Amino acid sequence: MYVDKRGKNGERKKLDKETPVSNISDENLYCLNGRVPLKKAIPFGLQHVLAMFVSNLAPVLIVCSAAFIQETNEHLTPAEITEILQCAMFAAGLGTIMQLYPV
Repeated sequence: MYVDKRGKNGERKKLDKETPVSNISDENLYCLNGRVPLKKAIPFGLQHVLAMFVSNLAPVLIVCSAAFIQETNEHLTPAEITEILQCAMFAAGLGTIMQLYPV
């Protein structure tokens, strides 16, 4: 995908979507390294955080609700489910740190 930009003399030039963009514009939503205005960046950031919570916690809750302990013939207690959810969030945080700061 290419984005139309105006050059110094007003002529149109095409930029590849991976070209770093230094100015802030609504068109930069579709650029890989584009800078987005703050009024649009905040809602998109909140949407991303909420989507990450749901996608991280939903599978854990499904598995925990189906987990059955054979020895005691009981399901997991709420305290155990909470501990597993905390471990899942911690692992997701570690994964994010590893992606942000590769070795």
